[in-house]
Amino acid sequence: MNVLVYDDLGVSTNSLKHTLYSLKLYLNKKYDVHTVNAKQLCNEPWQDNCACLVIPGGEDKFYQSKLHPVATEKIRNYIFQGGKYFGICAGGYFASGQIEFERDTSNSVIGERNLKFFKGKAIGCLNEGFEYKKESGMMQVLVSSPLGHHFYAYYNGGCYFSPWQDVDVDSFEIISEYQINLMSGIKSELNKFKTLPAAICCKYGMGRALLVGFHPEYDPEIEWEDNLFDNTKIVKTRKESNEFFIFLLDKLNLSANLATEITYLQKNMTIYVYVMKKYSREEIKALPAQVDSSDVIFVKDMKKTTDFDGLAVFIKWPNDIYAKKDGKLLKIGGIIVNSTFDGDLFTLVVGNLIFNLSQGLD
Repeated sequence: MNVLVYDDLGVSTNSLKHTLYSLKLYLNKKYDVHTVNAKQLCNEPWQDNCACLVIPGGEDKFYQSKLHPVATEKIRNYIFQGGKYFGICAGGYFASGQIEFERDTSNSVIGERNLKFFKGKAIGCLNEGFEYKKESGMMQVLVSSPLGHHFYAYYNGGCYFSPWQDVDVDSFEIISEYQINLMSGIKSELNKFKTLPAAICCKYGMGRALLVGFHPEYDPEIEWEDNLFDNTKIVKTRKESNEFFIFLLDKLNLSANLATEITYLQKNMTIYVYVMKKYSREEIKALPAQVDSSDVIFVKDMKKTTDFDGLAVFIKWPNDIYAKKDGKLLKIGGIIVNSTFDGDLFTLVVGNLIFNLSQGLD
């Protein structure tokens, strides 16, 4: 099945980059993540093999001009018949009944929208200073999670969701709220609120639409535009935000690529070595000897810590680590090394592998 991510006029390059990265990282490998443009959504039969349509951040007014009326009608029918929609920031504005963006400013966008998965208004911004394609309006917003915690998320021009007065309260579910009373830099007229809806899940026919005003796809490891803003709070609550993103996938009935914390991809480390001269193949063959030394360092560090007092640890050269217990040697770790040539490009992949910790080594 395909997960289709919209990429056409108005889509933010950085939001698209983060959206594709996070989807490919967290989704089960049975899904193929592809980009799709307005022409394809209007003219091609994409619905039958689509598990979810994702509309990332950007400028909603261009989504409206490119996708309405042909694609919007196809999207509505797709969701009504059981499809899934994931709207992030501008994708959330676009799927609401009305947009009210930066009223009484030069950036103002006010008007009806046609998908109307959410029967209400998407209203923004929360703060002053927004400019398109810049970080001047960026904030680290504190939001709640249905998993029982709060975390900081990247925000730049997003919305909160305000239902129409006659809306059926069972037609949508609030799954995250901005913690307005715990945040600074909010517009003065919003300070009267303690919280505001930040992410909602809407029922439409047999399908559902998940709309998020902030950027749950943002990963602080990836360079964002200009990379000048402070994201220290986001980094500190990264585990919680990752869990929230996986929750969103589950809400869309998308299978996540779950990994245990000890094998979690983002806890791996990549070391880049900049080679200042050309080496012959014979010289490169000596590199694995330097890699083997990491085993030595690992064992030395273990022996220095009180946690491993009295534990006899040995190296079986070149790449296995053993611990001795009751006269027996138990393998507890090792190094996996793989090297390849592609023309003049030499790639060396080194993996520290720790395992068999359930062998009774207290």
